[in-house]
Amino acid sequence: MSVPRPTEMTIRSLLLRELDKRGVKVTPEVSFSTPVGRMMPDALLRNGGDYVIETKLGAEAKLFDALIRLYDYSKYTEARGAFTILFLNSKLLKQNNI
Repeated sequence: MSVPRPTEMTIRSLLLRELDKRGVKVTPEVSFSTPVGRMMPDALLRNGGDYVIETKLGAEAKLFDALIRLYDYSKYTEARGAFTILFLNSKLLKQNNI
């Protein structure tokens, strides 16, 4: 029997569950209507203000994509701040001896 490979969604779910356990108010996969269309960050933290979270799994190049999205969220939403979280996959960890 093999263990399923982790996906961005499964790892993000674990992260959001841990934040919730620690008292952080988390709303996963929210949707904002903006002048440039619908925007859907991976999660919204609601402690002391709204903070957008964008997660990515894989290569560091995906971090740049997430940062661009966060910039767009800052322009078109009322979020007070934003976080991007890059989950490195096991192949990348092995390549970098981590």
